[in-house]
Amino acid sequence: CSSDLLKIDTNGHESEVLRGARKLLKQRPAIVQLEVFVRHDPLALLKVLWDHGYAVYRDKGSDPAQPLTPVSAAAFFSQVHGSFSEYIDVFAVDPAWAKRTPDLFASALNNATLPSE
Repeated sequence: CSSDLLKIDTNGHESEVLRGARKLLKQRPAIVQLEVFVRHDPLALLKVLWDHGYAVYRDKGSDPAQPLTPVSAAAFFSQVHGSFSEYIDVFAVDPAWAKRTPDLFASALNNATLPSE
């Protein structure tokens, strides 16, 4: 059984869910949508996704029409630092899936740029 989308919205328990989902992440769901609580070490959560080869994108919330762009650890921290929101939505994408299905990728992530490998 395989999954194309994994959504994690567990109100602060994302770390536990990701620890339990390592086997599922190895099966490479195309997209992982994750609500990250800013006060719960967001970079540790994103590192799990980066370690599994995912490209990470941030929801820019204030302008939903703006395409999403890949986020690095430094960029994510600078965007989160001083944020008034308790949580940030991120999307982790399997780069191979994005390249195989560029139209679906563009539709799913609001015309985001394809991840580089």
